[in-house]
Amino acid sequence: MKDIIYFLKNIMYNFYMSRKCEFTNRGPQSGNTRSKALNSTRRKWNVNLQPYTIEIDGKKQKVMMSTKAIRTYKNKGKI
Repeated sequence: MKDIIYFLKNIMYNFYMSRKCEFTNRGPQSGNTRSKALNSTRRKWNVNLQPYTIEIDGKKQKVMMSTKAIRTYKNKGKI
């Protein structure tokens, strides 16, 4: 129980700071953009993070979740 509360406090501290889903641990990926002439430039693909409210221990907590994690949570009720 204390672990969950500590986990949620840590999430709220980093609410708008990182581009990483706290539940699935998915983060940005990097790679190359290729033109028709095969020129390569580095770029980054960010995770689609959305603010989402979850009820834990009877308290509503706002967390940043990826859309894939939100769909899993809505369908199965767990991650």
